[in-house]
Amino acid sequence: MKTIIHHLRHSSARILCGSLLALSLTGIPAVAQIGGVKVSTTTLITQQQADSISSRFSTTPDFAPAERNSRPTLVLLIHGGTSAPNSPLPFVEPEDDEKRPGTVGYSRFYFDFPFVSGILGSTRLYTLRGEELDSANWKSEFLSSERSDQFALANDPSNTASRATTNAVGLVRLDGSRGIGEMSRTALREIRALVDEFARHSNRRPFVVLVGHSKGGLVTRYLMSEPQGNVAGINLTADERSAIRRLRNQVRYCVTISSPHTGSPLPDYAIEFRESSAAVVQGMVQAAWNTVRAAAATRGIPLPAASPVNVTTDIIRLMGNPDDLGHLTTQFWNTMNNGPLHPSRMVRDDGTRIPFFLYGGRTPGAEFFATANMLGLGGPALNTLLPSHPQSQVNHMTQALIGLDYALHNVVGGDWGRIRLAGAASKNLDIVRRAWPVFGIPNRMSNPGERVFLLGVEGAPTYYLRNQGDNETDSDGMVSMDSALGIGLFTGPSTIENLQVLNVPVPATVMEPWERNVRSPAPGQAAANAPLGSWYRMYSGPWNMQNHTTIVKRRELGVELNRLLRIAGPLASATSGTTSIWPAR
Repeated sequence: MKTIIHHLRHSSARILCGSLLALSLTGIPAVAQIGGVKVSTTTLITQQQADSISSRFSTTPDFAPAERNSRPTLVLLIHGGTSAPNSPLPFVEPEDDEKRPGTVGYSRFYFDFPFVSGILGSTRLYTLRGEELDSANWKSEFLSSERSDQFALANDPSNTASRATTNAVGLVRLDGSRGIGEMSRTALREIRALVDEFARHSNRRPFVVLVGHSKGGLVTRYLMSEPQGNVAGINLTADERSAIRRLRNQVRYCVTISSPHTGSPLPDYAIEFRESSAAVVQGMVQAAWNTVRAAAATRGIPLPAASPVNVTTDIIRLMGNPDDLGHLTTQFWNTMNNGPLHPSRMVRDDGTRIPFFLYGGRTPGAEFFATANMLGLGGPALNTLLPSHPQSQVNHMTQALIGLDYALHNVVGGDWGRIRLAGAASKNLDIVRRAWPVFGIPNRMSNPGERVFLLGVEGAPTYYLRNQGDNETDSDGMVSMDSALGIGLFTGPSTIENLQVLNVPVPATVMEPWERNVRSPAPGQAAANAPLGSWYRMYSGPWNMQNHTTIVKRRELGVELNRLLRIAGPLASATSGTTSIWPAR
């Protein structure tokens, strides 16, 4: 009976709201009689505006087959940390005003054309106004502050017949130098505006997919969790909470890419790193290279004087704003994961848990230094580092990530963690081996943990050899794979490392909490009565050998996200493989 009454109340509210909008707000002539006096109503807003308002009042998730077949999906891309808008990072970021953080130009730089076109499954895209976008003009044209330039569509929007079902990508403009809380507040404002704009364009209330890279993935979790009280520096207002609940009811699923769900060791060593600099790291790399050169000379192998790795940018600043580093530490995220951002909070109004797909890259070098070479070859060509080259900033960033990786292991004596296998199927987190050239009899690549005699540091350059292990968790140069996949979400990675050292089996609830096939209780709930989780940890695929930057610039992961866009539904399932499902009715 309670269900029937609830249904009747909800239906009545919808009918009443629709009637008021239709009779009182739109341009339909009508005459009313109040107290014996005839009153002519006047047009307050257009029908299109009324439809948009009506969609904002819809608070119940509706993913029925009829809705699936008649509504488009808007994929919203949320980027991660950046420099401050007025303080660009040399070599690795655009410096033009129209391409600084918070602009369309920066978002286009961050999420490159191959990635976005891969998501939409088309090599030609369009703005909302109908201008064509391709690989040649993606980062140079149609970069105005108008909302229409924030969209990318696979179909020409001038074809009104396809508007109702044409999917789109929306670029969320942010200042990534701010803390998680402030970024989330700004992102919510942007998301509301983009969803409304796209709803007016398509004349349909769209489904939404949130895709967050790096810190943007943490922003996605913040929004979907609707945390209570002061969390990461802000208190959400009543209006913001209402907007988040409406948004959750429209979200099909979320994607995080290279997001540090359990924090990152780089912010953990922030003080030590801040005492260092790019020059210090470059000096260590050059000293190691000089030792390698001397050893090579004894074997009759001449090597160039300059190290093949040139840490030309301030790698320490790559970690983010000093005021925000506390929001990225392992301690902070252990608190968040067990408290205000616990996954149990990411549910719709009908109680369904929102599916999350988690991805990460495995090598700081990406395509470079991927094959063992005793001559130090394999890095980017010198001409690709010139400012005029289209890949200059990406290649400089790759060199900087290699520098960060070297600094972690040799400046502060850290590593990316020691989780090698995860899950009941022993999914591998260690398929990349860090190594450097060692000259002797015979010449060889270094063993895991080996150091240059007397120097006490690794040699140079570091190679990232594929399909080999080194007893260290893989990383993309900024985030380790276990953190990107949320391994040990509630305990932290050290608990799992200790159990693996002792060869003690790690329970699935510890290793892969909230996985789609693992009983996942909310705080205070008995595990036996708990529903299954809703996370999909995507361990491996064509996107594997990317670093923290290239993973959202190349096409491989974009194609994978297109697979999800075509078939993934709003409900997690233990039996559906790597895809969430749609309700049968």
